[in-house]
Amino acid sequence: MYFYSNANSGNRSRGGDIFREIETITKEVAGKLKDYFEHVDAPAAVSHLQKQFRPAIDVTQDENNIYVRAEIPGVAKEDINVTMKGNGKIEISGVKTNVIPDTETVVTRGERRFGKFSRELDLPDGVDIDAENITAKFNNGVLLVTLPKSAKHSGVTINIQ
Repeated sequence: MYFYSNANSGNRSRGGDIFREIETITKEVAGKLKDYFEHVDAPAAVSHLQKQFRPAIDVTQDENNIYVRAEIPGVAKEDINVTMKGNGKIEISGVKTNVIPDTETVVTRGERRFGKFSRELDLPDGVDIDAENITAKFNNGVLLVTLPKSAKHSGVTINIQ
């Protein structure tokens, strides 16, 4: 059996006690990290570590529509695809091309990201979309997709025969 010295009390404790303390500390740290990442978009927080371009996206809604805004600077609208999927998801994909003047150019600092990108987003639960009337506009590097909500059915009385 292992013993360790508790610096605060000067007492020696059984080895199992340290594992309980480690477990308690681990749970506390995990809880704090969970709280942090609930308020931070983790993929965006580490996007600078990625080598591939990944557009930042916001999803908002009002009474009539869901709005998806994606920052896609440096990409032509012809290189962007928006697909409404049947499973309550929308996909924004495309390609951001690296334009270097010539092959002799030496990059001394390269922070911009290029390449194919694809973001598949879950739409809010319980909302039906009028897929026939979805619109998309691209202006100043921002894509705005407007997804109209389907009219909700009000209560209907069913006659029993």
